[in-house]
Amino acid sequence: MEGTLPVFDNYCFYIHRLKMRSKLNYKTKLVDLCKEASNPFIVSLAKDISDASDNIDNFFFSTKARDLTNIDTAELLKSVETYCSLLGGLIGSKVYQPTITTDNIEAAAAVSATTAVSNFEKLQLNEQPRDNDEEYSSEQYDKLEKFNDEKVKNNKNKGSDAIRKNLRFSWTSVFGSDRSITSSDTLVEYMSILFNLGIWYLGYSEYIVSNRCSPTDGLPEEDRQKVYDFLLKSAGIFDYLCKLRLNLSSSSSSSSSSSTKKEEEEKTEADQDEKEKDDNDDVVDDNAGKILKGSDKSSTDFNDVLLRSLYLQCIGQAQELTIGRAYKKNTIQPIVKLAVDTANIYKEAMDMLISHFTEEKLIENRLEKFVNFLQFKVSLYQSLALNQQAFQQNATHKYGESIATCKKAQHQLKQTLFLIRPCVSITLTQQSLQKPTQQLQPIIDATLARLERENVLIGYEVVPSIDDISELPSEGTRLAKLRPFIIPQVHQSWSTIDIPSTFNKDKKLQESDLVSVKI
Repeated sequence: MEGTLPVFDNYCFYIHRLKMRSKLNYKTKLVDLCKEASNPFIVSLAKDISDASDNIDNFFFSTKARDLTNIDTAELLKSVETYCSLLGGLIGSKVYQPTITTDNIEAAAAVSATTAVSNFEKLQLNEQPRDNDEEYSSEQYDKLEKFNDEKVKNNKNKGSDAIRKNLRFSWTSVFGSDRSITSSDTLVEYMSILFNLGIWYLGYSEYIVSNRCSPTDGLPEEDRQKVYDFLLKSAGIFDYLCKLRLNLSSSSSSSSSSSTKKEEEEKTEADQDEKEKDDNDDVVDDNAGKILKGSDKSSTDFNDVLLRSLYLQCIGQAQELTIGRAYKKNTIQPIVKLAVDTANIYKEAMDMLISHFTEEKLIENRLEKFVNFLQFKVSLYQSLALNQQAFQQNATHKYGESIATCKKAQHQLKQTLFLIRPCVSITLTQQSLQKPTQQLQPIIDATLARLERENVLIGYEVVPSIDDISELPSEGTRLAKLRPFIIPQVHQSWSTIDIPSTFNKDKKLQESDLVSVKI
């Protein structure tokens, strides 16, 4: 078939709510944990953490934060990096292990800046990307892995997490039956900040595509690259959170196993109690443990299945952008496998959630709309894949089968339309959901008319039933690869502070020291 393909380059992305928090007054509460309240280094540190915390509120929860047109993304990311680096000192290097050192930040940035443009460019040549066409070469991955293996050296607080669980934090939950969580573990604060950054990337990406996509010309290339980068960085964040949470569970299990073995060797109850106390200090405790392990009803935000689903959402939405660009380059063949893989990505996320949560639990944990959205996306991209497969069949002179395949695409899209209303929520309007279907429907209709016309003039073939056509490929082509999250070094404000000698680990904040988060 000749001619230019109609452009399918319009999107609707799912927006999750941000987690809200009750801000801790570090200037007074951190000093309360010190052995000497007048310590000037602690006063300075408390001010640095307080200022960084204020900056988080400024970029995520203020009136300024709602003005996405004028938001300074570089400053927002810097605010998160600074606050996380300061939290790193509170968390301790048993868990908080920076990815890179100051000397190789530039090298790591060069690796991170490597985009999938090379894979995008393959579409111009109507080629399939080869195995060595990953976003990063194996050499670059080895270099980044080396960064990941580096530990903070010459750190007098190495391994210390003496005050990790001595403060108090309160957050709302995006998912789960409980609307808020309160914990003494600084990890909850750290992971919530990163969770919010991942959600922010998704929301800002939706803002760009919904405001800058033209009904006829699609998304400008500069915006496409920006959104693509944000989505892959978001995927990196959720992947990191998932691995961090699983590592915590693994550490807890290992500690429990070691505890059982050693308890058998202990001869006195006093020794047993002391050992159990030491083990608990290495992992997570009580409510904090339930929250971070995703085992408590209030902690669904950090459930590994949910974090994996959010990761897949990011990868799927990034993959959609590769399809739009392929359309603009008029490359038929890659679109089929790209669309198949996109549908598979969303299906994997949907199946994970459905298999992990019962229908009642999906509703109880506020996941029903998200699952409906994933189902909508599966159906949409299966319809697109069928439409493109019809093009391929026509090109190989399978005129009758191509018509049946296109009719199946038409039928699949009608099924997709019925899935729109169940997806509608406060953050996802019916109009947004209709954009891609309204663009795809005339494309399929035009394709079918063209195929039928060619069959009359050239093919003269009998059109089989849509139930008798070739299946879509079971596996597709994935171009979208996550951008690994770079964990910042512990902030230099901690360099002059010896945690064990400065803080009283027996002093802990109480619930009364923190105003409950507003729901």
